[in-house]
Amino acid sequence: MSFDFVQFENLLQTVLSNNNAQRQEAEKFYLNGVCQQPDLTLQALVHMLRFNEKVSARGLAIIMLRRALVADYSETLKHNNAIPSVADATKDEGVKRIWSFLSPETKNTVKTELLNALQQEQQYAIRTKLNDTIADLAAIIVKLGEWPDLLEHLHKFTTSNISAHRDSALSIFGQLVLLMNKQMEPYFADVRNLIEAGLKEPEYHVRLSSMQAVSGFIAHGLKGPMKRNFQLLIPLVFAFLQECLEAKRNEATKVLQLMMDWADTDASFYDHHIAVIVDGCLGLAGNPAVNEDVRQTSLEFLITLTEKKCDMVKAVPNFVDRMFSVMIGMLLEIEEMDIAEWNEEDETEESVEYTNMDIAEHAIDRFCKKINMKNLFSSVLRNRIFTMINTGNDWKHRYVGLQLIALIGEGCAKQMKQYLNDIVASLLPRLADPHPRVRWAACNCAGQLAIDFPPHFQDKYHQHILPNLLTILGDVQNPKIQSHAAAAITTFCGKYGAANDDNEAKLEEYLHPYMNDILLKLYQMLSSQNRFAVEEAVTCIASLATVASASFEQYYGHFMPALKTILGTVLRSPQHAVLRYKCVECISLIGVAVGAERFMPDARDFLDLLTQNFQYFADDSNREFLMQASTRVCKCLREHFVPYVDIFMPFLLKYADMQKKDFMTYQIYDGSDVQEETGWDFYIVRDKKVGIHQAALEEKLSACTQIHLYVEYLGDLLFVKWMEPIAKVMIPLMTFAFHKSVRATAIATVPLLLNATKQYCMKNNQPITSFNSLFEYCWKELVEALKEETLYDIQSIAIEALHECIDICPEGTLPLEYARDAMELLPATLLAIDETIKAREERRAIGDNDETDELEFAEEEQHEHDVTVEFVEVICSLMKHHKPQFMQIFPEYLPLVTQLVTEPKRRDAERQLGFCIFDDLVEWTGEAAHPLGAHVIPLMMQNIQSKHYGVRQACGYGLGLWSQHAPAILAPFAVQAVNAIGSVITEEAREDDDLVNATENCISAFGRVLKNMGAQLPAEQVKQGIDFWVNQLPLLSDTVEAPVCHTLLADFIQANNPYVWGENYANLPHILLILVDILDTELSNDELNPRIRAILTGMHASDPNLLVAAAQQLAPELQQKLQETLAGR
Repeated sequence: MSFDFVQFENLLQTVLSNNNAQRQEAEKFYLNGVCQQPDLTLQALVHMLRFNEKVSARGLAIIMLRRALVADYSETLKHNNAIPSVADATKDEGVKRIWSFLSPETKNTVKTELLNALQQEQQYAIRTKLNDTIADLAAIIVKLGEWPDLLEHLHKFTTSNISAHRDSALSIFGQLVLLMNKQMEPYFADVRNLIEAGLKEPEYHVRLSSMQAVSGFIAHGLKGPMKRNFQLLIPLVFAFLQECLEAKRNEATKVLQLMMDWADTDASFYDHHIAVIVDGCLGLAGNPAVNEDVRQTSLEFLITLTEKKCDMVKAVPNFVDRMFSVMIGMLLEIEEMDIAEWNEEDETEESVEYTNMDIAEHAIDRFCKKINMKNLFSSVLRNRIFTMINTGNDWKHRYVGLQLIALIGEGCAKQMKQYLNDIVASLLPRLADPHPRVRWAACNCAGQLAIDFPPHFQDKYHQHILPNLLTILGDVQNPKIQSHAAAAITTFCGKYGAANDDNEAKLEEYLHPYMNDILLKLYQMLSSQNRFAVEEAVTCIASLATVASASFEQYYGHFMPALKTILGTVLRSPQHAVLRYKCVECISLIGVAVGAERFMPDARDFLDLLTQNFQYFADDSNREFLMQASTRVCKCLREHFVPYVDIFMPFLLKYADMQKKDFMTYQIYDGSDVQEETGWDFYIVRDKKVGIHQAALEEKLSACTQIHLYVEYLGDLLFVKWMEPIAKVMIPLMTFAFHKSVRATAIATVPLLLNATKQYCMKNNQPITSFNSLFEYCWKELVEALKEETLYDIQSIAIEALHECIDICPEGTLPLEYARDAMELLPATLLAIDETIKAREERRAIGDNDETDELEFAEEEQHEHDVTVEFVEVICSLMKHHKPQFMQIFPEYLPLVTQLVTEPKRRDAERQLGFCIFDDLVEWTGEAAHPLGAHVIPLMMQNIQSKHYGVRQACGYGLGLWSQHAPAILAPFAVQAVNAIGSVITEEAREDDDLVNATENCISAFGRVLKNMGAQLPAEQVKQGIDFWVNQLPLLSDTVEAPVCHTLLADFIQANNPYVWGENYANLPHILLILVDILDTELSNDELNPRIRAILTGMHASDPNLLVAAAQQLAPELQQKLQETLAGR
């Protein structure tokens, strides 16, 4: 074969180059060869693998050979180096391999020479890639009936005198179990015996390969006798580990890592050996004489077992107590440092290596979240922690005790809450501890308690915590502690407000006595020579301004000039990047707090400063702060911000429109370990190493979020120049596959764009042509996005957006085919929910679910409910928009809605939503819905006494609507309906918050039926019914339905209904109480109030003595209100 192997080798080297341009050109040239001469290319690769003397060249050849064999050749032929998704990496359907295009001679050469290379290659790294290549090729061709003698060759290798042969055979067998498990099943027992023999080998690498082969079986899923046979190998693994430890070999960590991987896949594999494993790993992790990697991996192994099989490890005697002894011991291995050096230490820099203390901190957090022990704090930790904090002579013990409280809070929150008095009592003296690092830990602990127990911690202990933190703010000798005290105050404020929107006023009240002093100390910290102290001071000022809101104006004149000065000083200082953006953030938050009028002069200076240095900001890695700050200022200034949109919007659109090449990279995978890179996640997908730049994706999300807010705050002011560019970028992102929050933000922006366009047209008296064209584009893309979306939380947002789009659309302008588009989504949506419910019930039936699983199930159920609710809202909006026309579509979907209310498997919440659809149907589609009455009304009658209050509410409300809109249809059911609704009202307790709205809806429906169906009811039933109904009034909870129901009462009175007053005016005092009580409240409305006044003045004019007698039963304040009403006031 005449072939220039030197040129070929150089080409391959360039294919693996890090230079994108060179690599792409070389790949193009190489792929041309693969497409035009596949036989020649593969024979050249095999030749290079077998006969090139250079190790690097042989390594390159096996990499490229494996890539050629496993790649989708149809894509190669198209010259399309498509990157398969990570989720599809194991799928093989429809993939064409180059093998099918090779001649028999080439095929035979490849198989023969791969086995020859396996027999003769001396380099371990190349042998490893050979193992992978042979396994991958076997998975492709053995099922086609090719390479039938492979397993025989591998079996021979297992008995070879050369350890490398045995090592390769075991490695390949382990991979084949996963890659072609059906073909391998007849050989499982033999391979298992080979693995056992390998674990008894003297060669360490053979024993590791044996363990890796076990990994393949565990990943495949071992069951029954075969699982028990493999479990018998565990003692051999222990022996191997012990040998590695005694010889102090690096393989010990690898053995532990493999054992941990087994636990991660199937922790029950260790059922019969768990006590030995726990004892051994605790001994290793707790022994300072053992290698750090071994100790850390041992602890990680134990945490993995706890997370995967908590009950199994808890059954080991004293497991929890011993675990904490080990983890606390590792925490105490804290490094001594000179305090001056410690104060200057940069905590934000990530360490290249994790210390034992770092590992223990993460382990404690994970352990407490998973161990699920009700008395963990009281029986295991409380005394130990309090002893360390209160009586520890060594500062390290006090430090670790405080750190433990901070670490366990999330996992033990329920247990710790009852001990908060004791915890705070132990914490407070440590805020004045003589050792600076203990004071730092106390600040950290205070901040974490504010995170873990809001708002209770802030409510109960603010008067103890804040004065102590205020004192620490003045510790100028220890700026690190100063900054941590400021951070604790920031957390104290932020988490309290986040716990409840109503807490802002209370928080301002708590802070008010200390606000002046805190801000004075923070103002002084702005002059610190320690940049970390200045940074935290700026952050804390921003937090306090947010809490104080408009009242921060009294401090504005001090802080705004200072912050602008700092910003100007550090504007282009690389080492002050964090401070620069904290200043930008703080200035914008203060502006929002004090409002546009006060902020306006400085806002212009601030924005001018940003725009004059815009490119410098834009090129900075912390530019996200700039995005967010500009949006806050936009929110504050509104229309006054418009001149600056032209500066910021192109910048935002640029990052929102980042393409795949900006956040994804790939290169041929050479089989080496994947190196971590800051901001990147790497995945091995077939023959490629795919990198996802998470930081870039987050930046894309941030830009999308800011654009969304710009549209929300400025609306139609963006129309002329920016609405079209925004739409072009944001709408396609509704199907962005790489980040669900980008999709969610894009979807939520659609209604805002439409509303802004509509408002612009209306304000400028322009035809809605531009609105219609944008609506058509948005609607179609949104419907398509919904068809593709698989995540319930995003589906819910998308369906809500559909609903909002319908409501924005001017009445009568939404084409009926658009309604059909939306309704066509219903069957698939319900089917997907049904399948998820079925899968969840199957998992529950297995019975191996823990608290985390149940939380996951509950979250799923909530998302399913949200999706269903939003879809019902869409259907109801379509009914309101199209009215009778909607009935041209609905009959096709009647069976689906009927299933919601009739199928036994349906949850009550779904049943309620189904009846809500039927309710809106009669309310909005008029006579077109009447033919469905015979179908719908019996269903309501059957379900009105459901055990679920929501179903009762929907059915009762619906019967009232049928009486109002189609009395003739309800007539045959009138007597039964009155009795059924009345019995529901009687049985329900209106004091129950969950039931009261359902009860009041039924009371209102009862009145509607009596009013509208009186002629179809027996007189005695009407008489008793009205008397009963009047005495259920007033409605006090449902402020939507109350005015409607009370209007019915006015209708009865003003129609001179003979039964409303009762026998001998027995109901008069109660009716008088109702009318006076609801007058001019949210339980009435502008139409009903004058009618009530007319009724009261009419009663007074008709029989003043009777009214005065009845009024004596009113409370004094109501008597006063009645007198003022009668007096015309």
